[in-house]
Amino acid sequence: MPPVPGAQTPTAQEQAALNGVTAQFRNSFANFLACLTESRPKNPGMEALYDAKIAALQDPELGSKIVNNKWWLVDTATGAGGRAIAFVAVYPNPAMRAEAWYALQVAKLSLPLLEEFMGAQFPSTVITVHYGFMMGSSGGGGGLILEDKTTYMGRWKPPMMPYDPVICHELSHAYIGHEGLNQFLEIYVYNRLLGHTPAFADWVYLRDYKTLTGVKTGYAAILDVFKAIGLEATQRAYRAVYQLKPPYGQVLPENCKQAFVDQAPEALKTAVRNMMANVTY
Repeated sequence: MPPVPGAQTPTAQEQAALNGVTAQFRNSFANFLACLTESRPKNPGMEALYDAKIAALQDPELGSKIVNNKWWLVDTATGAGGRAIAFVAVYPNPAMRAEAWYALQVAKLSLPLLEEFMGAQFPSTVITVHYGFMMGSSGGGGGLILEDKTTYMGRWKPPMMPYDPVICHELSHAYIGHEGLNQFLEIYVYNRLLGHTPAFADWVYLRDYKTLTGVKTGYAAILDVFKAIGLEATQRAYRAVYQLKPPYGQVLPENCKQAFVDQAPEALKTAVRNMMANVTY
């Protein structure tokens, strides 16, 4: 992991990406504030954490502080096909700089693993990270909204995942909206980041897969499919599903389930069909 940089001079592509982020500060901050205000009453015991985020976003000078004090970071990765992918992170507090840089680097290292698995270029040439503005994290397209690690780990308790897989998960949403399918990508990418091979037996991070009993559902069912049909067949299934674009928050359509059955050997099609029947959300 490269050290946290001091003052940076962005490339032209990085500067354009940074300008795009700062130009949307007013709308972004308003959306963050609305989401935090709405979700605060639903999370008793976490009021102080929410209030700290809300107070920061209510500062009318926050955008100017980020720009003028350089509370931002940039980097560039080479994506599939030699494309330059610009990374930009902004954060609301100078104390978050090291953590924001680390998150940016995890995303940067995850990028080629995702492109390789999906067999497709990342959908954007710009990846933006809004770091530390929100409680909880989200992603899609070229944007990541990441809760800062200090806040996340301060409220961590089982069965919450470690922090780094959160970054893998949200970046993977650029390819796959469906949550269960995306959780498999999170597991795959994070284990590869740890230096493990694509072989399931080598993986150490599996969410709570090993403690589950009874019928496996969601990501756990997909892990069983992966174990049954192997890496290349699973990649082909994911690449087919990517074209179908199953949305977040909805039951996985039958044609997406069939994509996995189609890649299974004849002798395993019934078993894979039964496993995929348990993948809903």
